[in-house]
Amino acid sequence: MNHRQQAIAKTITTLLALMEQTRPMQALHASIEQKINAETVVAYVGQMYLYDVDGEEYAVRLEELEADPISAEEIGQVAQAHFSKEIWSKILGG
Repeated sequence: MNHRQQAIAKTITTLLALMEQTRPMQALHASIEQKINAETVVAYVGQMYLYDVDGEEYAVRLEELEADPISAEEIGQVAQAHFSKEIWSKILGG
């Protein structure tokens, strides 16, 4: 996986973990579950893509994101390649 795909997978994994952690709090869990979809991942993936880097690498990645933002289609491709059908169908269908 390249850096973009890793950021997408990590974002999906983080959102799913958040959803799982909130399961005992049913209302919060339901709210988060309804909001996890490709658009949500698009909203947060840029932050994840820039999170672990600094300095020159940060500047390079930021420039790349501005020139070619990560799209819902790209997220769908990674979701289908790296997650179960249950997860990627939820993300793509949401």
